[in-house]
This record gives sequence, C-alpha cells and structure tokens, in this order.
Amino acid sequence: MTLDHDHNVTFTPIPGPPNPDGVYNTEIVRIGSSIVAYGGLLGRHTRTPAWFMAVYSIDSGEWESIPHIEGHSPVPTSMPAIGCKGDSLLVSNGYSKTTGWTEDMEWSVNRREWFSSTFECSGGRSALWVGPF
Repeated sequence: MTLDHDHNVTFTPIPGPPNPDGVYNTEIVRIGSSIVAYGGLLGRHTRTPAWFMAVYSIDSGEWESIPHIEGHSPVPTSMPAIGCKGDSLLVSNGYSKTTGWTEDMEWSVNRREWFSSTFECSGGRSALWVGPF
C-alpha cells in the first residue's frame, strides 16, 4: 500500500504464502520490511486451531514458512491476538482446550526465535487480549 503526495492510496497485490493444509482465519501484521502471517483454523465445521506462520520479505518478495517447534513455539489457539513491538511479533494466545490459558510470547523477525513475553495491562490479561473479561 502506498500513499502519494495527492493523498491517493494504491495497492500492490502479492500472492499469499504456501498453505497446503487450507488454514483460514490467518492474521497478518507488518513488522519493519516484513509481513508476518500467523495463526488460523482448520475445518469449516470443527474450527480446529492450527499452526500457521509465514514471513514475507518486502525487499525480496519471497515467503518463508516458519515451522512449529514443540516446547518453543506458542500453542495454536482459535483466536490469537497479534501485534508488534520493535522487530517482534507479539502473540497473546488466549485459551486452548488442551492447555488452558497460554502464555504471551514474542518472535523476533531478526533473530527468528520465540521467547516468553510480558505485556500486561491493568486488567490482568495481556495488552493484546480483546475477549470478554
């Protein structure tokens, strides 16, 4: 998306990342010169949380699939809230039927690694959580 001096907005469509499993409801966020696609669901009737993460480099025009690493990557949930801070993707995972409330995590675009995060708000839930209290 580009905004010119006459306040006209133009869009340049890009093809989406590889998605052989048909994951849908994926969220996207821009972080610097990258676009991160994260999260999603499988099955139109069962709506099962699925792992999906891909990073698009605006500079190269290429997508990179990011694999799930058990014990390091967030647990997939049905409606994660995402945002960004600096070079990091912020993920407030919400609730999982198998693990309960999941921890908030950050993923560094530059280092390509996950780590636990604390971005609490005064209500006790993460600052990204938008669900009912």
